[in-house]
Amino acid sequence: VSPSAASTFPRQHASSYARSLLGCAVLATGLAMAAPAAMADVIDFEGLSNDLIFSGASVEQHGLRLSGSDLSGTEGALVGAIVDGSDSGFCSGLDCPVGNPGNYYAGLNDGILGVQALQAGSTIKLHGFDASFIGSGGGYAALAGRLVVQGFYGNGQSLSQSFDLAGPGAGGFTFQQYSFNSAMSALSFSGLQVFALACDANGACGAFGNNQGQFAFDNLNLTVSAVPEPSTYAMLLLGLASIAALARRRA
Repeated sequence: VSPSAASTFPRQHASSYARSLLGCAVLATGLAMAAPAAMADVIDFEGLSNDLIFSGASVEQHGLRLSGSDLSGTEGALVGAIVDGSDSGFCSGLDCPVGNPGNYYAGLNDGILGVQALQAGSTIKLHGFDASFIGSGGGYAALAGRLVVQGFYGNGQSLSQSFDLAGPGAGGFTFQQYSFNSAMSALSFSGLQVFALACDANGACGAFGNNQGQFAFDNLNLTVSAVPEPSTYAMLLLGLASIAALARRRA
C-alpha cells in the first residue's frame, strides 16, 4: 500500500484487517503446534552398558526401544550385545570390525534387532547407517554377508532393502557407510527390524540357518515424528474458533 493510499485507508477497515491478521496468526500457531514434532537423531549406542542382549530384552536410546529377538521367539537366547569397540576381549572368539573405538550393536547367532519409538503412534524415517559383517572364524568370500533392513508401515505391510557386507580386508572387517534408497527413505515406518544373511564362496546367501548371520551396526541416522498431544489439537481448535468468530463479526 502506498503512503497516500494508507493515509485514506478507512479506520474500520484497518481494524478489520488487524483482526484478520490476528486470526491468521492464531490459526498458523495452532497448525504449527498440531504438526507432528520431527526430531532427527543418530542411534550410536554410546552411553549404554556393554552387556549381552538376550531374546526378549531391550535397551533404550533417544526415545527408541532397541530390542533383540530370534526367529523362533525363544526367550533367553543370545541374540546380540552392546560392544565397546576399544575392548578386543569381547571378540576373542569372533572376527569383529576394527577401527571403531566407540560402542556399536553386534547382532549374534542369527539374531534380529528391532527398533521402535517409545511413544505410541510415532513414525520413523530412515536415512543411513554404518555396518560390517561379524565372522566366526574361517575363510570369507568377497561378499561375506547381506544386511536386511525391513520397515513396517500401515496394515502390517513392510518394505525392505538389503545391503552387501564385504569380506575382511588386510586389517580385518571394517565398518562401511550405507544409505537407504529413495523408496525406503520416503516412507514413514512404525518400526523396523535388522538382521543378516551369511554368504558362501559361491555368493549364495541364507538367513536363520546356522547362527552365522552376524553383523555390527552403528550410527543409525533417522528422524522420529511424534504424535501431537491432545492439548495440541485443543490449541488448533481454539485457533479455528477464533477465525470463525472474527468472520461472523465481519459479516
